[in-house]
Amino acid sequence: MKHNLPSLKALHAIETVGRHRTITSAAKELNVSPGAVSRHVKLLEEYLGCNLFARHANGLALTEVGRRYVAHLSDAFSLIDQACAEILRDGENTDLTICAIGTFGTEWLLPRITQFEHEYPNIKVSIRMKLRGVNFDTEEAHVGIIASRHKPRRVESVKLYTPLVTPIVSPQLLDHAPAICSVSDLQRFKLLHAINARPTWVQWLSKVAPDNGVDTSAGIWLERSTQMHHAVRQGVGVGLGQFFLVGDELISGSLIAPFDQLYPAPGSIYLVWPERLKNRPEIASFRDWLTAVIATGNAKLAHELSRYRRIDA
Repeated sequence: MKHNLPSLKALHAIETVGRHRTITSAAKELNVSPGAVSRHVKLLEEYLGCNLFARHANGLALTEVGRRYVAHLSDAFSLIDQACAEILRDGENTDLTICAIGTFGTEWLLPRITQFEHEYPNIKVSIRMKLRGVNFDTEEAHVGIIASRHKPRRVESVKLYTPLVTPIVSPQLLDHAPAICSVSDLQRFKLLHAINARPTWVQWLSKVAPDNGVDTSAGIWLERSTQMHHAVRQGVGVGLGQFFLVGDELISGSLIAPFDQLYPAPGSIYLVWPERLKNRPEIASFRDWLTAVIATGNAKLAHELSRYRRIDA
């Protein structure tokens, strides 16, 4: 069957502009000049005999026909991408690049990624640790694991879990220090702070024990939660640990949580991937594996550590 198609380069340009809503950003992704992208848009609109974009002073907006057209183009490119991925999967290894926020990546994903690689030996995994989110338009990544206060927009996503925090301490520190029986006992310990982590000690204490008398301005300030967790394990002080990430250590007794209140973080952890890759089988495999392992972990924590309870933020 003969297909009546305009230039594939023009179609690719239209789809990219439709995602970015600016000529400049689309040109950057396509690695061509903005003038070349503008020419593709103009020629395709002339070919179709309609306007796909409405021009405004602050950028472009899709017309109704343009919105439908770009949606179809995105689906078409996803199918082409899927066809290529299936051929690669049947032959050589398929690549999967994961951008993960540092704490989850270091504390949870790295110790378990060999399990995924064992179950899917045809998928070649690369992991990049990030402090913040991932931009699929500028970074070479297939999936991201991010923290967000809201459901991520303009990407496919699945919520993994909402972090719950509680004070944690090493048993070695308690061997040489007073017992922690009440919140006020924290005054006798160094508080460990992760600068960019939420909730903070101030938030946790104000909810659990408003009249606690603990000086939250003192202690040791660290850039990342991973550094704070490490310092706790070394017996430096008491930190606010993510219950899900340190749960196995609480079960084994290598870490201790003296209080049973779990305070929710303001955001949740999501797995995200770009819409154009939504049909890639390796992404589906990783998503299914990740959600299943996390669900199993949460069920284990609920069973083994049933005394801990979530308090409202």
